[in-house]
Parts: sequence; structure tokens; C-alpha cells
Amino acid sequence: MRMHAETLDRYRDAIMQVVHGNNQALLLEDRMSDEQKAGTSLLMAAASVSFAAALVAKTKPRLRNAPMDAQIEDLLNLLRDTLIQIKPNLKAVQPEDTPS
Repeated sequence: MRMHAETLDRYRDAIMQVVHGNNQALLLEDRMSDEQKAGTSLLMAAASVSFAAALVAKTKPRLRNAPMDAQIEDLLNLLRDTLIQIKPNLKAVQPEDTPS
């Protein structure tokens, strides 16, 4: 089952509001040093990367039974490609047999 594109965009917008809210709360926390904020941010990113790596691996047959480090490496490459684009191509995450 696939979510309609407009619904998916609204859902992603809602998720991003939560993410930005968490980031803003972390930035406004005055009881933490910059090092503690950076470490907390890294922890949040690591949780998201490991979660995303497992989900992306489900879309790529060659990664389904791959070791976690291979799944994470693939995800980090995808993340790097996404971050350097002006407008990320989120369609890059789909089954390999589905055209973009």
C-alpha cells in the first residue's frame, strides 16, 4: 500500500515540525554546554540513521541480509547525496525495481 503523494507530503511536514522542535529545544537548553548539545544532537542523528538504514535496506534486495555496517554505509552515501542537493530527491528511496 502506498500513501497518496499529497498525504505523504503533509505527513513528512508534520514529522519535520517535530524534528525542528526538538532541535530548537536543544538549542535553547541553557543548562548544557555546546559539547553536551553536540553530543545529544549526535545521539539523535545516530538513532535516525540506524532506523533509516534498516528501512532503506528493506527496499534494496542486496542489502536485506547485509551486515548493519554495510546498510549504514549505503544510507550514509544516500544521506550525503541528499544533503548536497538543493532540493532532495526523496524518490531515491524506493524498491530498485520501481522506476523513479
